Amino acid sequence: MINVLELQAAYEYEKGMVITKHSENLVEIGPLIVSHPGQTVEGIGVTLGWFYSRNREGDWSKIEHEEQCTCNNNLRHQLHFSVLERVEEELTKGQIIRISDLEYRHNDLRLV
Repeated sequence: MINVLELQAAYEYEKGMVITKHSENLVEIGPLIVSHPGQTVEGIGVTLGWFYSRNREGDWSKIEHEEQCTCNNNLRHQLHFSVLERVEEELTKGQIIRISDLEYRHNDLRLV
């Protein structure tokens, strides 16, 4: 769980990443925000992220976009990208399995 200082409420956390494909070579990576003041989740939402394009070699580059997040917290967005790099590594190793088009889970996660 990541608590982000820019968020207004002290009980709002980043609990995941949302990847939005805008075109073949343009994706937006932003956080999934959860309002969690106690033991019960009260709300879920998505905030703006940074935009990335992929070159022919398969490398990703951040690009400036008119709809990108304006929080000026580079470290926050670099963390989002590094988390996704780690997920990509795990996918390559076969440690994350696909449940459906929009759902994946790690092999070590056991549902009860």
